[in-house]
Amino acid sequence: KHDAFETDLAVHRDRHGDVEREGQALIDAGNHHAPAIQQRIANLQDKLDRLANLAAVRKGRLLDNQAYLQFLWKSDVVESWILGKE
Repeated sequence: KHDAFETDLAVHRDRHGDVEREGQALIDAGNHHAPAIQQRIANLQDKLDRLANLAAVRKGRLLDNQAYLQFLWKSDVVESWILGKE
């Protein structure tokens, strides 16, 4: 699920790039809402960056948990083998 989320996030980053280019074109054309457009672009970028950071933290936790579960499985296998030899 997390990999699918990261793919979705990448797609939305691409969309943000398109929106940013369109907004910058409006600013360059002298649109009278230029400050609002610039603020909106910056807010979207900040939110995407925060989301990407949170996703990286979550992925790290998921990988840590996966490593822990593998450790438990391997230790259970070894313990079962030892008990079988007693």
